[in-house]
Amino acid sequence: MQRLKYLLPVAFVCGMAACQSGAAPNSGDTTKADQQADSLLEATGPESARDTALPNPGGLPDTLTLNGQLYRVVPSTQELFESAPEFTPDTSEAKNIAQQKDRVRRHGDTLMMQLTNGKVKQLVNILSDGEDLASFTYQGYIPALKSYVVHLYGYEFYDVQVVNENTGEQVTMVNLPQVSPDGKHAIASNTDLVAAFTTNGLQCFNLTPKGPELAYEFQPERWGPDRIKWLDDKVLVGIFSVTTKEMDVIPHYVRLEPVRK
Repeated sequence: MQRLKYLLPVAFVCGMAACQSGAAPNSGDTTKADQQADSLLEATGPESARDTALPNPGGLPDTLTLNGQLYRVVPSTQELFESAPEFTPDTSEAKNIAQQKDRVRRHGDTLMMQLTNGKVKQLVNILSDGEDLASFTYQGYIPALKSYVVHLYGYEFYDVQVVNENTGEQVTMVNLPQVSPDGKHAIASNTDLVAAFTTNGLQCFNLTPKGPELAYEFQPERWGPDRIKWLDDKVLVGIFSVTTKEMDVIPHYVRLEPVRK
């Protein structure tokens, strides 16, 4: 994961079982490089496959292949995007903790989470001007993950720590997870097209009895997956961004639909 010079959290997610995305940005604002094909973009992580992303003239992909599934990327609307459910913590950590007041508490720089095995998971802030800086902020509990969700802000980076309520084991995600309606998958994504200090990409997780397991990770170069949410078990909606030659970030509402099994 790349490092972040400024703590600028941006959220977004990826699609697993059924996704589609697409939007037509202003081609007059994009560079020649933005218009070239991001074909055969390489996937990283457990799945050693390659993605095919065919950008339209504005820099967004026309199709994406995730986990062996081809999705069509098509323009969508803000209304449809906002209609999809989303895990969105309160900006107040105190309010997030209050929702699990019998299981989660903070004492000064220490965040404490009660585990089902009787132990207490502790995450301790490190106040520093150096690379060991660490600031943990509680975001909430997701039943489908059987996990607590914590933002970690560090020196020139940030990520999300998903803490298993049974074992205390931590899974690192690029941003807040969004769980599919059937409870089988989760996606997380993040855009960083300008500063390039954090991961510009998305992650797909399978939800198992032992917790979320990374199944797929993809880092595009010409566009960024700001946010993505499950509209249903197969179709997702999201915001994909591209940059202009002036390095302005332009967001586009998209829908991701499967085009073959």
